[in-house]
Amino acid sequence: MSNKQQGFSLIEILVALGLIALVISTFTTSSGMFSNRQKLDESLDSIRRAIRFSQDEAALKNKIVRIRFLLDKRPQEFAVEFGPSDNFVIPKSIVGQAEVSSLKEQEELEAEKKSIDKKFSKVDEFQEDNYEFSEKVRIISYGSTLFKSLVSEGDVSMYFYPSGEKDSALIFLATDEELSSLSIPSFTMDFETEYMVNSEEVSGSLDELIETYTDKAKGIFEKWLKE
Repeated sequence: MSNKQQGFSLIEILVALGLIALVISTFTTSSGMFSNRQKLDESLDSIRRAIRFSQDEAALKNKIVRIRFLLDKRPQEFAVEFGPSDNFVIPKSIVGQAEVSSLKEQEELEAEKKSIDKKFSKVDEFQEDNYEFSEKVRIISYGSTLFKSLVSEGDVSMYFYPSGEKDSALIFLATDEELSSLSIPSFTMDFETEYMVNSEEVSGSLDELIETYTDKAKGIFEKWLKE
């Protein structure tokens, strides 16, 4: 009987190291995606919570309430704001429907928006400071039945009325791994959330994926408007 001990060959060691590296890489990727999904879900939950609060407060205080999304901020933010009584009519200028053909009209439009914004004040009962999204999460675009196109920059608001009605809206949020959509009906709280995992063919940072995500969001929004 031989007492010789045979060690591992160089090829076996390299194969073993390769397998270990693959496992570590897979675990790291999965952990990163899990972390981003967690941040994405936290953002979606915060929007749902703000919607429930806003609808209840509009009815309770007999005032228009809005959630104001600040899309140009980095990180992005939103605030819940009280507005005027229920007889307030929202001008077309603040829902993106006004046509602007000159610099003067643009200036008048901006002045009107500022005037409307002064009629709204922050609701500290909901949250003292604006809610800040994680830097890993971004609102790609926002669309509602108030206007027929997606908004991806500037300020955009969802309005809630004392009657219990709110803007029917579709909000797109994304990380560098996936795009999600949050569908919000006019009266009920039957939110619908969908996740669309990003394919490896268009992988990259969130900034690099904005155009791809925006195109995908447009197609979904157009279909949503017809339903």
